[in-house]
Amino acid sequence: MLIEILPRSSSCFCLWLGGILGAFVCAFFCFILFIRIAQRYLQAGVREYIEDLHAQKGSTPTMGGLVIVGLVSIAMLFLYVATRDVRLLSLLFLLVGSAAIGAWDDSCKIFWGRGIVEQQKFVGQILVALGALGIWYLGDVATFPNSILVAFGYPFSVHLGKIGYILWGLWVILSTYNCVNFTDGLDGLAGGVLAVNFAFFGLFALLSGEYHLALVAACLLGSVLAFLWFNMYPAKVFMGDVGALSLGAVLAMIALMLRIELAILAVGMVFVLEGVSVILQIVWMRVFGRRLFLLAPLHHHFEKRGIPEVAITNRAILLTLLMALTAAVLYLYPFSCSVS
Repeated sequence: MLIEILPRSSSCFCLWLGGILGAFVCAFFCFILFIRIAQRYLQAGVREYIEDLHAQKGSTPTMGGLVIVGLVSIAMLFLYVATRDVRLLSLLFLLVGSAAIGAWDDSCKIFWGRGIVEQQKFVGQILVALGALGIWYLGDVATFPNSILVAFGYPFSVHLGKIGYILWGLWVILSTYNCVNFTDGLDGLAGGVLAVNFAFFGLFALLSGEYHLALVAACLLGSVLAFLWFNMYPAKVFMGDVGALSLGAVLAMIALMLRIELAILAVGMVFVLEGVSVILQIVWMRVFGRRLFLLAPLHHHFEKRGIPEVAITNRAILLTLLMALTAAVLYLYPFSCSVS
C-alpha cells in the first residue's frame, strides 16, 4: 500500500476542512443550548476521593458527550446512506452503543449518587465492541484484516487470522475505551488529547484515500473542538462517560480500520500513561500494601504534587502533539508494503 504525501485532489481536502468547520459550528450552538438545560438537570457532583481538589466543580453540568454523539451519529447515518460503506455502520453501532453505556452510568451518578457496577459496564463494553467488529466482519469478509501491520520505517505484518484479529480488535477497543475514560478528569484534558488524535487519524485517512473515514474523523474533530470551547478551564460542561466511552471506542475502531492501531501507543500516549497508572496503583496496593502514586489516575498525582490543573492539561496536549509528530514520521512517511 502506497501512502501518498498529498490528497488525491484538493476538493477532498477542502471537503475535509469543511466537515471540521461545519461540525464545529453546529456543535457550538448546540452546546450553548445544552449547557442551559444541563445546568438544571445534569449535575453529578464531585467524587469523594477528589473533593479536596475539585470541590468547586460540583455544580458543573455533565453528559456533554450527548451533543457530540448526536451530531456525529446523524452525519454517519447520512454518509452511510450515501455510500453504503459497512464500516460506517459498524462505527455508528459502536458510537451509539458505547454512548448508551456511558449515559446509563452517568444517569445513575446524577440521580442515585453512584454509577453502575463495573462488571456490568465491562460486559456491556465487550458486547458492543464485539457487535461492531461483527458488523464490520460480516459486511466486508473479503477485506477484513487478518494481521497486525507494524510500520516503523520497515513495515511487516503479524498474521493472526480473522478470528484472531477480532480478538485483537476487541482488546484495542476495550483498552482505549477505559484509558480515555480515566483521562477525563481535568478541564480540557481528555478533549484536548482526543482532538489531536482525531486530527492525526483523520489526516492519515485523507492521505491514504480513505475519504469516508476521513469525513467521520473530521466531524469528530470539529465537535470535540466545539466541546473544548466550553470545557477549557474553567469548564462550563463535562463530557461524562457518555462522551469518554463513545469517543474512545470510535477512536480505536478508526485506527483499526486504517490498519494503524499501534499508532495509538504514540499519539494516545497520554491515554496509555493514565491507564497504566491506574493498573500500577492497584497492583502496588495489593502487593506492597501502599500507594505508588499519591492518587490515580496520573493527572491527580500531579495535582497532589501541587502542579496547577491548567499546566497539567497544557503539558499533556503538548506531549500529544510531539508524539503525533513522531507517529507521522513512522506512519505518514511514504513507504510500500503489502497487507495480507
